[in-house]
Amino acid sequence: MVPFIALTLLSLLSTSCSTSLLNDFNVLVVLKQGFAFPEPVLSTWNSSNPRSVCSWAGVGCSRGRVVSLDLTDLNLSGSVSPQISRLDRLTNLSLAGNNFTGTIEIFRLSNLRFLNISNNQFNGGLDWNYSEMENLEVFDAYNNNFTAFLPLGILSLKKLKYLDLGGNYFYGKIPASYGKLVGLEFYSKGVRQPDQLGNLDLSNNALTELQNNVLSGNLSENGNSSSKPVKLGQLNLSNNLLSGPLPFSLSNFSSLQILLLSGNQFSGPIPTSIGELQQVLMLDLSRNSLSGPIPPEIGNCFHLTFLDMSQNKLSGSVPPEIFNIHILNYLNFSRNHLNQTIPKSIGSMKSLTVADFSFNDFSGKVPESGQFSLFNASSFAGNPQLCGPLLNNPCNFTTITNTPGKAPSDLKLIFALGLICSLIFATAAIIKAKSFKKNSSDSWKMTAFQKLEFTVTDILECVKDGNVLTWAFIDPRLPLEQNLRNASSLIAESVPTGLKSESIRKLAGRDVRKHHCWR
Repeated sequence: MVPFIALTLLSLLSTSCSTSLLNDFNVLVVLKQGFAFPEPVLSTWNSSNPRSVCSWAGVGCSRGRVVSLDLTDLNLSGSVSPQISRLDRLTNLSLAGNNFTGTIEIFRLSNLRFLNISNNQFNGGLDWNYSEMENLEVFDAYNNNFTAFLPLGILSLKKLKYLDLGGNYFYGKIPASYGKLVGLEFYSKGVRQPDQLGNLDLSNNALTELQNNVLSGNLSENGNSSSKPVKLGQLNLSNNLLSGPLPFSLSNFSSLQILLLSGNQFSGPIPTSIGELQQVLMLDLSRNSLSGPIPPEIGNCFHLTFLDMSQNKLSGSVPPEIFNIHILNYLNFSRNHLNQTIPKSIGSMKSLTVADFSFNDFSGKVPESGQFSLFNASSFAGNPQLCGPLLNNPCNFTTITNTPGKAPSDLKLIFALGLICSLIFATAAIIKAKSFKKNSSDSWKMTAFQKLEFTVTDILECVKDGNVLTWAFIDPRLPLEQNLRNASSLIAESVPTGLKSESIRKLAGRDVRKHHCWR
């Protein structure tokens, strides 16, 4: 009798399992019918053979039931039937990396632990009944076309450790209750990472405000230490419309390793509590409206490898404490209002391979030692007061910089020194001139020249008549007037009487002081 009962129970159990597997088979057949162009990737999904379902591509079974469906990166398109939720033993479901469109809804999958619908074209919202998926640990909906408010039902997922809603079109306020997701840890395909990196990714959405939360945005400070999300390792709120100041309570994220807040409208100063994020590896605050100085406490983030504060309104100098970040690889302070000199100590940061100080108000000489030799001129562009060989702008170290309040006294001093130097120079010049005159053997003498008052016409007039003159001897030792008189007498004696020309008579009778004609 007992063997008969046992056999009956075994038969009933076997029938039940077969019925359940047949149910899974029917669901998958309906699911395939909703796909566009499923061949050849789903050619093994033979609808005429229910017993082969566990050997179908992407299907995993355990104890006679389908427990896993992985259709990742099969380039499938079409829609996903709501019948998928009838696979009630599923623990892993991945539809990632396809071109599925339309809405999707998952419900009543109480065994589901891993859900990945990323990189598709799903639209609508994600306001599902998450209370029926109490075992869900990983939820990745990245890069779809969801347009709605952020789902509040996610808060009922007490075991959730990875949440990625980035790359969608969610809008409105980030619910304050999202700050209660204190158990987030990072899982990759169900394998826990040893560093317990958590991930909350809400990037590339249209979120506008975050109030009364410890995450970010325009919020009140969170002083409740019991709600600190100590396991959260990654927070990505980049490329939204978040505004307001960064809360001091950012330091609550004691295990944070990646903090990405770029591309928002955050304003006000960077809180000094940023230095308490001593596990952070990557910090991106770029493309906001943050103002004030860079807090020196940033030097306490010893593990930073990536630091980007570009395109803000930061002012003041670069804190020397930044030298304490010994493994920093990327540094970007460009497009701010930072001033004074660039610290030479940055050149001693051996791991720094990329740095950008462009378009600020830095002044002085660009350091040349250490890592600075790796940077090109574009890293310092847009700083008119910077100089150095790298910029082809030589530094003029003789320029005197006037200190406000002391300019008049400095000018008086400069004027007095100039006057004294001028007097000394003039005195030295006079003494030198006298010494030169006394010691010189060759002295200059002045010679007066007498102006001759006859013209070229007078000379021509004298030489036309007779042309009998051949010689006229002039003694250079005698004055010019005496030589002319002698020449006239000589001419008169040498020409026969009766042949004296009119020109000779004119020459002999002229006033030699006025006209001098040589014949």
